[in-house]
Amino acid sequence: MQESGLEKVAKLLDGGFYHRNLEEMAKACREKVISGNEITSFVLHTIFRELAFLVEDNPYESSIKNLESKYQEAISRVLDASDNQESKAKDRITELIRIYWDIA
Repeated sequence: MQESGLEKVAKLLDGGFYHRNLEEMAKACREKVISGNEITSFVLHTIFRELAFLVEDNPYESSIKNLESKYQEAISRVLDASDNQESKAKDRITELIRIYWDIA
């Protein structure tokens, strides 16, 4: 069985928040979307694309590590929740959006 796009993202997440890897994660979000995960895929795709632009503009190791520390745990929770209950996934996506908007 071939892995879904979000399963691929989970594996790529360990590769860090470097520009090329962020682009690959964004691309994976749009590939093989499983029914019911469309919103999760869309939100993660949007965030990975924006982070890729940020890293491209500021490719310093310290800024990349800062982004990783800020986002990695929240993204992992979203990916974990996408396999479970829809309401739990919604809560995790909301948390991630708040981090993205810096209002958490």
